[in-house]
Amino acid sequence: ALCCDHLAWRLSLCTGETPRQDFDQRRRELLCQHNAAWLNILNSTDAYYHALIGETESVPEVFREHRLASVRYLAPGKPMMELIENQVYLAQGAYAEVIGRSQQLLAVCDAMHYALVAMHVRLQTTGACEMLGRRAEARGLLEQVLQDAAADGLVMPVVENCPVFFSHLRRRGMGGGGRWGG
Repeated sequence: ALCCDHLAWRLSLCTGETPRQDFDQRRRELLCQHNAAWLNILNSTDAYYHALIGETESVPEVFREHRLASVRYLAPGKPMMELIENQVYLAQGAYAEVIGRSQQLLAVCDAMHYALVAMHVRLQTTGACEMLGRRAEARGLLEQVLQDAAADGLVMPVVENCPVFFSHLRRRGMGGGGRWGG
């Protein structure tokens, strides 16, 4: 159910459909089950969604305050949690932090064969580079992401990160219509 929630909230960004349960409803349900691992997964979904829409005050505290090291995750899940923390940093405007963390995270992704997580990290780094005026670097990263996405037909990571690109393009007077571009 938590995986479905994660997907439903991500899809709601593109479809306008609201998931059946909001985060508070799901959290109340999970608290009754006393399962910390499931609560951590819900907090991760909550953090990712609210970072994507730029509502950083709604990001769960452990991610908002960057205390992810205080939570125990199994090693295979750590790159995904770091990806989510990167998204929070990006939403908070900590662009240099995103860039600084990315190389180490990409190395872990390569070692664990996590191509999808690596794609997200490259997109986040692209956004951070663009926001800091490092356009050539951003362009190179984005080209790599688009090649990787095309090979597997993946569009969701790119679509999710469009708000970052559109808002920046709009500030530069370069259009960016659609749902997020205004």
